[in-house]
Amino acid sequence: MPDLILVPTPMELQRLRERSTLQATQWVVELCGWGPVAAAAHCMQHLQTHRPMRVVLAGIAGTYDAECLAIGQASWCSVVHLDGVGAGLGQRHRSAVELGWPPSLANLSDDHAIELTVPGSESDRAYGLLTVCSASGDPTEVAMRRERFPSALLEDMEGYAVAVACGISGVPLSILRGVSNVAGERDHTHWQIDAAMDSVAREIQAFLSGSFE
Repeated sequence: MPDLILVPTPMELQRLRERSTLQATQWVVELCGWGPVAAAAHCMQHLQTHRPMRVVLAGIAGTYDAECLAIGQASWCSVVHLDGVGAGLGQRHRSAVELGWPPSLANLSDDHAIELTVPGSESDRAYGLLTVCSASGDPTEVAMRRERFPSALLEDMEGYAVAVACGISGVPLSILRGVSNVAGERDHTHWQIDAAMDSVAREIQAFLSGSFE
């Protein structure tokens, strides 16, 4: 059974293929779609089709702290949280857990986050990830999210959804994100997608070669 690499968008997939060797026969590379709804649905479809032993979700993300995790760097993620599902907006938002509707996955931690598989040598520099339904639009929104999820250093739109699908299916998941921008920065002229994907490709190459085992 092949292992599975998931990438959210065709843009990220093209850049990854240009920068790494993904034709290894033990790996299948597929698109999972952009945003949590598409990512969950497509991930489950790919899990049923390929029956992989493990999954890696790879792509770009925003950083909450550019001094700790700078634009252009890549990081494996140790845990993923979810924001945006619940009731209310902004400071009045209450999560599904706060409303009394906790998720029902066996691999949830005490704070209802999902633990992720991190390559052995990378565990000391893996960071928390926050999955959102709508990306932060400005520094004020970033500050509110950081207050609710102080352990998260990265923001994406697919990680938690893929983690739920993998958790239901009993398949280990690793998430690798390259920092393309500071979270809340909506001017794409300030983003560095190529540098972020260069870093992702290097990490994927090391992973495929077994350097992290």
